[in-house]
Amino acid sequence: MKKITLSILIFSLSMPNLYFGQDKNKLNINLLLLNGKYKQIITTLTGKVEEGERLTVDENYGLALAYTKFMDFNKAIHILYNANKEAPKRKDILFVLGQSYKAVGNTFAASYIYSEILKIDSTDVMAKMELAKTLLAQKSYSRAEKYFKELAVFDSTNYYYFRQLGYCDYKLYKKDEALKNLQKAFLLNKYDPLTALRLSKIYYDNKKFDDALSILSQSLSLNSLNIPLTRLYAEILYKLKRYKSASVQFGQLLTLGDSTFSNFQRLGLSLYSTASVSDSSDTTGINQAIIMLKKSLKIEKQNPLSLLYAGLSYKELKNNDKAVKYLNRALSAMIPDYIDNVYINLGASYELVKNYRKAIKSYHSALYYNSKSNAAVLRLATLYDKLYKDKSVALAYYRKYLKNKNIKDKRLKDYANERVDKLVELIHFSR
Repeated sequence: MKKITLSILIFSLSMPNLYFGQDKNKLNINLLLLNGKYKQIITTLTGKVEEGERLTVDENYGLALAYTKFMDFNKAIHILYNANKEAPKRKDILFVLGQSYKAVGNTFAASYIYSEILKIDSTDVMAKMELAKTLLAQKSYSRAEKYFKELAVFDSTNYYYFRQLGYCDYKLYKKDEALKNLQKAFLLNKYDPLTALRLSKIYYDNKKFDDALSILSQSLSLNSLNIPLTRLYAEILYKLKRYKSASVQFGQLLTLGDSTFSNFQRLGLSLYSTASVSDSSDTTGINQAIIMLKKSLKIEKQNPLSLLYAGLSYKELKNNDKAVKYLNRALSAMIPDYIDNVYINLGASYELVKNYRKAIKSYHSALYYNSKSNAAVLRLATLYDKLYKDKSVALAYYRKYLKNKNIKDKRLKDYANERVDKLVELIHFSR
């Protein structure tokens, strides 16, 4: 919001001097704006309106500017809209109107207004920049790219134009152009962390990890407290299995206030991976790993990876009771409670496409994970009944199903009982 009001002020001061038209002293609006006398402007001009005087276009413009300083953009929009009707070619009025629309969140109206300015003057840099920024905010990357490209041609020393152009290219899957423009932006301004971050991500996407680390290292030397840069640096080191260096960066993230689950877990894994390959008998690293992994488990209690490495850490310490505890918890977390239901539905789907072999296998898998799954038992009974000449297997599964005393569906229970009677008779007479 401060950026919007500042750009309005800069733009307004670039216009010819504005005066309160009928005042004997001809108070200079620009001077009052520059001195922050916004209330005086509002009081004077609204007073004139209350006395029945009609404000000039310049006075309305000055009043609208004053309202923007108090963040009262809706009043400014109303005044500027009417002023624009009287002076449709006034770029200053249109610009502040566009900025006011943008300030209240109406970016589509703002982009329309900026476009109108460019119809009047296609070389207006501020309008073009605001239009490009607004289109980018609307995720209209192709149109935004067009204007940022024009701006970059206008001023090839402005890193911001190349940074935003590179971002548009990236979103448009023009990765080579994105890389080129972000490299240019970084060359023009190594202090900008966002340029470094975006450039590093492209190198990361292209698996040029050393190039990414080089850019991040340069930027972090200038922006040592930047969390996104540090996080990406740590993640790349972790991916490259440089666990000792990664643990330093994840630790730095904690110092910077990043107490997310991911950071605790990654730090714990890095500490474990560093300590577990060390020949030293020092257990400090393993103990630190356990602390970090436990902190991650306070955030996500059933995360299987944190549980697994907590178990492995205790195993390294020869604390086998705790190792067993955490490894069992890891197994439970890896196998969700509903997995038997997944296999039952998978089996039913296989039945529908008449792939009975895989259907049977799926139902057996359901029983493997939940031996009390009565639905799987009944499905196996019906399939063996339908497909096999030897009915003894089907009979065994029907009887197993009926052992359950909590069958709620009477129709299924009656069906199973009926099939048991018929199969007993069939088996008897087939002997």
